[in-house]
Amino acid sequence: MASSKDMWSPSGHGNFESFASKLPEQGTLLEIGSCVGKSTVAWAEAFEKQNKKWHIHTIDLFWGVDTYIHNEKLLKLYKASGIEIRSLTGEEMLNEFKENIKGRDNITWEQVEFNHDYVCPVRPTASFFDANHDYASVTTFLDKYGELDYIFIDDDTKYFPGTQKAIDEFLLKFPREVIRGKVCSILQN
Repeated sequence: MASSKDMWSPSGHGNFESFASKLPEQGTLLEIGSCVGKSTVAWAEAFEKQNKKWHIHTIDLFWGVDTYIHNEKLLKLYKASGIEIRSLTGEEMLNEFKENIKGRDNITWEQVEFNHDYVCPVRPTASFFDANHDYASVTTFLDKYGELDYIFIDDDTKYFPGTQKAIDEFLLKFPREVIRGKVCSILQN
């Protein structure tokens, strides 16, 4: 099986072992925005290392990096935040994802858009949001899954002010234990 350490990602991600240590012994993680699967596999490795029995269900449109980063302003934003951008078509992204998760029977996935209408086929215990890092998308995610005991949101940095604003507004309405960093962890009280 492929190691997450050997996989490309448009961002470095956080310490998944630390995140997994905050979670119960078993459950289901819904990951929104898997790209090529580095974070998906990093979660799986963290659960395995801690002998936790977690199912990971991940969704992505797999529409390609070139489609997502479609204008110069967004490209500059990603570069300023230290994100390594690589050209990938949707087909290349999906094929790389499939190859990266091969052999991991605790991972299922869907090629689907996340929005208010999305219905996860399994009831999540926790969620990791790593999709569109804008205010509207993060707010939609928090509206839909904010009741979960364990929420993780990537790119909680000054380079993504929409992400930070959505998190700040959520925490004002629903105060919870929070660990701010590149990946924001919102945990049960």
